[in-house]
Amino acid sequence: VCPKILHSPIPMGRFSVMPSSRSNASFRLCVSNEGMGPVRRPRGSRWTFRAGRQKIHLLVPCALLMLSSLSSLSSRFCGTAYSRYPSYYGYEDSSSSAGGVLLPPVVWVFQDWELVRIACPTLLAFCFVAVLGFILQHCFQRLFSFQRITVFYPPTLKAFEVWRLWTHTLLHSDLGHLAVNLLHILNTLDLEGVVIGSGYPGSYTLGSLHTGRAAASAAAYGALVGSVSSFGAMFEGASAMCFGLDGALFAVCGLLLGANADPSLRGFLEVRGLYVAIHMGIDIMRGCSSPYGTIGNVSHLAGFVGGFCYVLAVLPEIGGRPVPTVPCLRKKHSGWNEDRCFAFFSREYSAGVDEVQSYAAGILGLGIALALLNAFVCQRQAHASADGYSIFVKGPDHVFEQAVARTLREFREREMRSRETFAAEQRRRG
Repeated sequence: VCPKILHSPIPMGRFSVMPSSRSNASFRLCVSNEGMGPVRRPRGSRWTFRAGRQKIHLLVPCALLMLSSLSSLSSRFCGTAYSRYPSYYGYEDSSSSAGGVLLPPVVWVFQDWELVRIACPTLLAFCFVAVLGFILQHCFQRLFSFQRITVFYPPTLKAFEVWRLWTHTLLHSDLGHLAVNLLHILNTLDLEGVVIGSGYPGSYTLGSLHTGRAAASAAAYGALVGSVSSFGAMFEGASAMCFGLDGALFAVCGLLLGANADPSLRGFLEVRGLYVAIHMGIDIMRGCSSPYGTIGNVSHLAGFVGGFCYVLAVLPEIGGRPVPTVPCLRKKHSGWNEDRCFAFFSREYSAGVDEVQSYAAGILGLGIALALLNAFVCQRQAHASADGYSIFVKGPDHVFEQAVARTLREFREREMRSRETFAAEQRRRG
């Protein structure tokens, strides 16, 4: 439901809203860039990219369904409280109780690139590096094996090649895999920073430093936990890191809603959390459709836990302020004492600050300990050379000599059988 607007155009960054000639309650979006007229959406809802002989289809209807769902939910949840944070596509009237459309952060990239580059340098830099990694992986594989250097193969843990826990996020199997992860990352830009004029509040951002740390922790934790159940699998892709960013955003929203830090943000955070659920659901369904989807889903969910626990263990500033707490009563040796607690989404779900930090750190430590125990004890028979993928450790010489000797022996046996068969055929003809 669109509120009444003025008859003159309202400038909004590179866009302007024009009232339609039919009714004051309808909009017409114009692009004020070198006198261009209204932008029309191209026909068709499927984009096709060609990579060699294969076609990779990116289905746009999922994104359209997500936007249409959230547009209706934003008007349902937000009401007058959400009117403080207007979107680019419509402003709120003080007398109107209808909510605007909450656009995903990926739209910022197309609206004002310079402001996005200033507000979210860390995530944008990773997107560029991921694209570069994809080019090196698929276009220059004949010159050098970029995948061998960067892929995470769990036996390489024995060679202490720990950089693979992060560099595997630069590898993607195809263009569709890369596009989905880039879209996921760009839709979490608001966790790092908020673009001025975007309509998003900055009270739940973590900043570039802690966003980068949360992403790195989630990527490494997801790979380590995934190696416990699939020690012989090769891990590539940034999906676990994407889930970690979702986990950090989920934790921040939960803490703010539980402490009721800003009542006007409740509707906004509910809709924003719905973006997280939709992205996670899409990635989980993609994983279930693959024969090896169980491996990916375990790693992705572990990345979500890693990002969630990072916020609870480190307690970074949220929106430039300390993590909000609520007063509570805790039973100690001397009896019930007043203390400070964290509340998640509601004060009914609260726990002490020290208790939450210890549990979060314990979960992270437990996952790392299980991965190392599995690599060095349970899988002690696996050689550190990792079937030739290791950079620091080469395969033992006797193994190579045995392989050469076995090959020569098989060749001689085949040659002997061939000569016997040829001699028998000559005797039969003679």
